[in-house]
Amino acid sequence: MATEDSVRGRVSAVEQVVGVAGPELGNVRGGLLAGLTSATVAMTGGGLLCVLGVAVIAATHPALRSFTSAPAEPEPLPAVMVQHGLDPGQPGRPEVPQPDQQLV
Repeated sequence: MATEDSVRGRVSAVEQVVGVAGPELGNVRGGLLAGLTSATVAMTGGGLLCVLGVAVIAATHPALRSFTSAPAEPEPLPAVMVQHGLDPGQPGRPEVPQPDQQLV
């Protein structure tokens, strides 16, 4: 279920459209319902619709409930570290100082 590199831009574009348009549609729904009834009914109805929507998606898409992201691959070492033999993964190599560590 993780996004493949070949479609990552398209998925990001859809995510942005949903993030921008979703709240606006919710505002229209809330405003119309509040105009017909009251603000309390509109807010309660919106909250109940949200909970109902999440429950329906969870019930119909079990893969979403059990999805876990793959562990991140370690970043490659900078070339200067490799050139000077500062690979912390190699036994017997000097320790690489951390950013908050004092050099003595």
